[in-house]
Parts: sequence; structure tokens; C-alpha cells
Amino acid sequence: PAVAVLDVASDGGTIEVVGADVDAVQVDAHVSEGLVETVFTHDVVGDRLQVRVRCKGVVVNMWCSADLKIVVPRDLEVKLRADHDRITVRGLDGRVDAASDNGTVEAEGLSGATILRSSNGPVRAARLRTDSIQADSDNGSVRLEFETPPLSAIAHSDNGSVEVSLPKGDEAYAVDVRSGNGSTDNL
Repeated sequence: PAVAVLDVASDGGTIEVVGADVDAVQVDAHVSEGLVETVFTHDVVGDRLQVRVRCKGVVVNMWCSADLKIVVPRDLEVKLRADHDRITVRGLDGRVDAASDNGTVEAEGLSGATILRSSNGPVRAARLRTDSIQADSDNGSVRLEFETPPLSAIAHSDNGSVEVSLPKGDEAYAVDVRSGNGSTDNL
């Protein structure tokens, strides 16, 4: 069966996903061993390519990681989860759901429905063409820049600034920008 979803979960290391004019998913992993073993796996389960980076042991340490660069067909759906590092996604037309517990989430050139979240780090997205996006950070800034007008854009931070930049034109926008503890700008 063809892969319809890329599903990545990592205990440590950066995740970079790039949409390109390719027919198959290409995974490049730079695995680092630490005080505990780094386990890197990739398996097709149903229509999902599951990529996992796990640190064996009770305590996760900074040397246990795998930095991933994954090139995918542009229309592939992606679900990305990182525990301790940055997530970068760009050039995708499919649905994107990316979340980091302790790192920056960056996106560029997305056109599918998008969810971006960081528990402890900034969320930044540029050149957006998506109709629908939700971007949240518990402890960091949120910045969204659109090339085309969205139908729905939700941006929220509990502890950081929120900035939404919409394209100039004759369109009217209903805007509600909020931050629990930080500045807000609607540009």
C-alpha cells in the first residue's frame, strides 16, 4: 500500500520535513549515541510511515538523539512530535500537525490545514497559503505571515507575543489576537 501519512515521534534530535517533487519518502538520519542507546526505527504500518527515535533508559540525556531530514511528496500528510528539539516543515500541500514539548516549531510555504504547537519555545510560520491554521505556544512567541488570506487563523500564547501578518488588499478580516502574557500585533 502507498504511504499516505508520515508519522514521526522523537525523544531527541531535530526533525526537518521538506516537500518536494518526489514519488517516495526519503529519510536521512544522523544518530548520536549517548549514555544510553538511541533506537531509530522506520516501519510502514497500514498507510503510515512511522519513524521513531527512542532513548532507552530512565533518564533522557542530550547525547541520545537522531537528527532527521525527511523529503516527502508535497501532498503527503505529516504528523510530527518532538520531545526535546526543533521541528522545521516547509513546502507541503498536505495536512500538517507538528508539536514540540521543548523546542521551536518553524514552518514555511504550507498550503494544507495546519496545526503548530510548542510547549516551551516559539512558533514561527512564513509564506503561508493555508486556509486554516492553529498555532499555539505555552511559553514562547507565535508569529504567522500569510501570502494568501486564510479562512481561519488562530494564534495563541500563554507567555509570549503574538503577531499575525495578513496580505494587503481589499479583503476585510475578522481578527482576534490574544496573548496571556505578552504583546499582540495584527499587521
